Amino acid sequence: MKNLVRFAIHLILAFWLVSPLAALSLEQYTPVPLPDIANIVNRGKLLVAQTKEDVPLVFATARNGEPSGFEVDLARALARELGVELEFRRTADTYDDVVNQVSRGEVDMGISFLS
Repeated sequence: MKNLVRFAIHLILAFWLVSPLAALSLEQYTPVPLPDIANIVNRGKLLVAQTKEDVPLVFATARNGEPSGFEVDLARALARELGVELEFRRTADTYDDVVNQVSRGEVDMGISFLS
């Protein structure tokens, strides 16, 4: 535990020292989106695969019928940052099906206790 705390402190310090330098160089840089990201933005929608079954805390259906959970929050944040809509596809029977949907290009990302 002591090593983990020490590592976290070093990581925070490194970020704190490097981030002003990165900000200076980013002022002159216009990012070019990767092809996969450009496809999502052009489509206007982030497609996310999930298993049919809920995995509470990770993702589940809330009482109001909306998806909830920390992986859902991650997908929502990503869609918001990209400025696109979000569509969940809860069609996978297994975790392997989620991965296969991503590998076949049917969806952009998979969540289902995978992260």
